[in-house]
Amino acid sequence: MEVRVAFDRPIDSSVTNRLEAMSLELGEFVSAADRFEVLKPPYKAVNDQEVTPRGKLRVVSSRLSPDRRTLTLTTDPHPQAVRYALALPGIKAADSRLASATVDLAYDLNGVEASWFERGSGAVANWSGWLPHLDWAVSAAFVGTFG
Repeated sequence: MEVRVAFDRPIDSSVTNRLEAMSLELGEFVSAADRFEVLKPPYKAVNDQEVTPRGKLRVVSSRLSPDRRTLTLTTDPHPQAVRYALALPGIKAADSRLASATVDLAYDLNGVEASWFERGSGAVANWSGWLPHLDWAVSAAFVGTFG
């Protein structure tokens, strides 16, 4: 029921005021920015994908981390292990004078939640987040070097 989107730099906090405009779709053949696909080949496989059921989830709330680099969305429960497509309108860098844009991204429910504890720090995690794979080397290959 929680989706976290990490950005490489701080974003404008007004994004948290656009809950109604955020779109979250789910389905076996859902992809990011599907709304832009207007020319589709008339192949049977494409037609079969078009009639495969799709659904929508509601974004209930949103909050931005103190460093404004992680947007956390609380959603309706993710009911199936399928693909999810999220459209986030109004994204722009913090203090930018440029117009905002809609960011489209896709994700699935694969991966592992991880917490890093420094020896002797007790029960307080030094880092907590999501990794695409349980093997550290595979995760590093997916998302770049950890440092």
